[in-house]
Amino acid sequence: MNKDELNTSKIKRVFIKDEAYERLNKLIITGELAPMEKINIKKLSEKLGISRTPLREALLRLENDGLIISKANRWTMVAPINIKQALDIYPMIASLECLALRHAFDNMSDADIDELDDINEHINAIDTHKDLLEKIQLDNIFHKKIIDMSKNNEIYPVIENLKTKVQRMEIFYYAQIQENSRTYDAHKLIIENLRKKDLRASIDALLANWKDTLEIFKKIYKDEKLRSEDKNETN
Repeated sequence: MNKDELNTSKIKRVFIKDEAYERLNKLIITGELAPMEKINIKKLSEKLGISRTPLREALLRLENDGLIISKANRWTMVAPINIKQALDIYPMIASLECLALRHAFDNMSDADIDELDDINEHINAIDTHKDLLEKIQLDNIFHKKIIDMSKNNEIYPVIENLKTKVQRMEIFYYAQIQENSRTYDAHKLIIENLRKKDLRASIDALLANWKDTLEIFKKIYKDEKLRSEDKNETN
């Protein structure tokens, strides 16, 4: 095997590992692989049509992301939903996006703001109960647009990792999230303040957008804690 053939082989192997990671990541986030569902590595490797080595590497990466848990030589499973984690993560995302907005503000054109408005109108037109994933994806695109305009290449990878964890929770609790969500109106306020060239008000509106979701999860966390306490008292 010459040098070129060796390089081609290595790239192909990495691609399989990354493809396995992406597919499993999506299955976990969408709930097709449910929280605390046991994973049979042999069966999963056969289903995906790949060997166990790249699959194990993908699972290890997912474990580092907090989406998989395992016990050596005993079991591997999808990590349980942890509401407390959402309460810790949302303020971090909000802070990083506000930083991105500060960096992006002076370079933001009318065309950029128009694009944000178009995305938001598309969000408003979606039937949430039929196209929940599309609505979440468009919400991510809206916020990514702000981050990209900051020209800071270090912000998005950090936020993307954090959003992967909370997105699974948003889908798991979608009924409660969407029932109380004010995404469109919150985005509209951000856009209006950007058009006015008011940085402080734009940042306040962005923070309020994330605070709305955080408050929903605080209520879910409180309700689940109360149910758990009632159950313990009953037992």
